[in-house]
Amino acid sequence: DGEAQAVAKGEVQTQGRELVLRYESNPGGKFFMLQPVGEAATPIAGNPTHLILEVEGDGSGDMLKARIQDANGQTFQPETERMNFRGWRTIAFPLNDPNTWHWGGPNDGKVRYPIRIDTLLLIERPGRAPMRSSIRVRNVTLAFASP
Repeated sequence: DGEAQAVAKGEVQTQGRELVLRYESNPGGKFFMLQPVGEAATPIAGNPTHLILEVEGDGSGDMLKARIQDANGQTFQPETERMNFRGWRTIAFPLNDPNTWHWGGPNDGKVRYPIRIDTLLLIERPGRAPMRSSIRVRNVTLAFASP
């Protein structure tokens, strides 16, 4: 049909206790997702309030997001600052904010526990510019409210 097709590729490697994410794409709207597999993708006991991880930023301005799914199949996509920084920074995604973008299930913005992490890190480039980057992630943890 004469239109350019969107092409994207990404890879994840381990380097010690860090994950190295390399991704690139031609122009067009795209995002890259780092998703847990196996036991890491199962429901989490308790009521975590934040997903916390350290990201080594590249100054690209890409948007940083996460995704969780609650017990009723509702998906929430918290986001935090853009990656306008270089070097390591601690990023905290709120997991129970009623103003977080959500869809599916009852679609009412109310988190019902237990939850599971669908996407540890979603990287999205604003606009339709091509992407090419390599970043590192480490120290992934969950925070829980004090009893």
